[in-house]
Amino acid sequence: TLEWATSTPIAEYNFATLEPVKYRDPYWAIKQSHAKHPAKFDDIEVPKNTGFGVYIAGAAGICGFAIIWHIWWLAGVALLAVIVLAIMSTLRENTERTISAAEVKSFEHQTRSAAV
Repeated sequence: TLEWATSTPIAEYNFATLEPVKYRDPYWAIKQSHAKHPAKFDDIEVPKNTGFGVYIAGAAGICGFAIIWHIWWLAGVALLAVIVLAIMSTLRENTERTISAAEVKSFEHQTRSAAV
């Protein structure tokens, strides 16, 4: 499958180029033909890292703990924290960054030369 086409170390993007899928096993066919396909690299947009998921999970875990042990004031505070953090996460701006085509090309050539 196409997943086995990725390089090591893992890049922060999925695929540098996307081959058009015209039939059932395109990657197998490419490998069997031994043909070199010209790689056209484009800019790739990736999401920026954020800690909101960990914070929301922590507040939800505290809320669950408080509900199980009937600590209602803590459950209320933790539930409020979950709601506020979820809203803050949703309203974030500038959540993506762009990896330039030159950076993608450089990384791909480094990983291909290291694999050989």
